[in-house]
Amino acid sequence: MDFRGLDLNLILLLDALIDDPNQTRVANRLRISQPTVSASLSKLRRILKDDLIVKAGAGYRATPRLAGLRPAIKQVLNIMNTEIVGSSEFDPSSEARQFVIATSDVGEMMMLPSLIAQLKRDAPGATIRSAVVRPPELEEALGEGKIDLAIGYFPDLVQSTIVQQLLYEHPFACLVRKDHPVIRDTLSIEQFLASDHIVVAHEGRSQEIFERTLKRLNLKRRSTVQVPHFLSVPFLVASSDLIVTVPRIIGVRFSTFKNIKMLDPPVSTPLIEVKQFWHRRFHVNPRSMWFRGVVMNLFHSHPFDE
Repeated sequence: MDFRGLDLNLILLLDALIDDPNQTRVANRLRISQPTVSASLSKLRRILKDDLIVKAGAGYRATPRLAGLRPAIKQVLNIMNTEIVGSSEFDPSSEARQFVIATSDVGEMMMLPSLIAQLKRDAPGATIRSAVVRPPELEEALGEGKIDLAIGYFPDLVQSTIVQQLLYEHPFACLVRKDHPVIRDTLSIEQFLASDHIVVAHEGRSQEIFERTLKRLNLKRRSTVQVPHFLSVPFLVASSDLIVTVPRIIGVRFSTFKNIKMLDPPVSTPLIEVKQFWHRRFHVNPRSMWFRGVVMNLFHSHPFDE
């Protein structure tokens, strides 16, 4: 069947005729003229090769062909209302899908507790997953909808297809054990350079900012231990004379450990910009807009207590 002439207005007319075969009342219901109803009905009869409504006594009745179309017509209109026209609305309370974020282990540590609590309140049927995606693959993953948001420091996400929004900025901090034999309440550049260091070679890329600062100042520290993650840092620091430089939000958490203290670095460094990133495909998507709003409300400006 060639259904190119079957536009949405004709579908609406079919739906109205199924409910009430009276053309005058249908015209009033659809707010169109009766000649328009008659012309559209004639078109439908040609397309569907059926009379659709026939005179019966003092009125009209739907033919079996028209009556049999009721489930299909209702399904088409429901799809139009919920998936196309109704897509401008999003109800988090009925959301049952999974939100997927790409972030570092630092992001998980600092953000997931608040996100989980917020989803439990506003979208109790939804779940959340943190995914590891290599930076070269992140743009494609965002574009395909495999990742809803990338949250963190992603200096390579600068493509025109990617939208970014600043959440907060934070500095670096140094951690040492409280009973360090040399370092007391402040950290001098001489102490910093004379110490053995833990260097975190982290996928999150924020450590590059500190490394570039040292290089610009022509400073070289003694890298004694190198680890790929932050998780082991407090245990290594607490049991040695090693010093480590980390994003301050991590330093705040790790300094709650019994034998660890946090100090300001002896050099001034640029702030770490933590942003959320999404693909332009989903810029006006109601679900994405809602989730981005949750992240912004939770973490904008100064999101973590010190």
